[in-house]
Amino acid sequence: MATKTLQSLERGIDLLFLFSEEKPILSLEDLSRALSLNPEDAQNYNQRGVVHRKKGQLEKAVADHNRAIELAARAGEGYYFRGQAFFDQGQKEKARQDFQQACALGIAEGCRSVKLLEK
Repeated sequence: MATKTLQSLERGIDLLFLFSEEKPILSLEDLSRALSLNPEDAQNYNQRGVVHRKKGQLEKAVADHNRAIELAARAGEGYYFRGQAFFDQGQKEKARQDFQQACALGIAEGCRSVKLLEK
């Protein structure tokens, strides 16, 4: 039950700004091109990580979210999205830790995800 609820919650969050009808608005190529022009853009790393995750490329997703966290450690989005990738990999403890960090940094979805994992 908690897994389905968490998946529904995260689906609404990351698809809201990246996907329309299950198709990416921004392609991996678009995001990679943007990053080649501005390699310090944490948001684009997070967005590319979400696209990788939706394509099942979880290791690439984690790598992109790691880079976003390196660039913007005080922003919670990278932790939240990396937590989703960890969750998809079955690494629930790592996911919980990232959701807790996202929550501590003000990401409400991180707080909700922690609660769902505790059920």
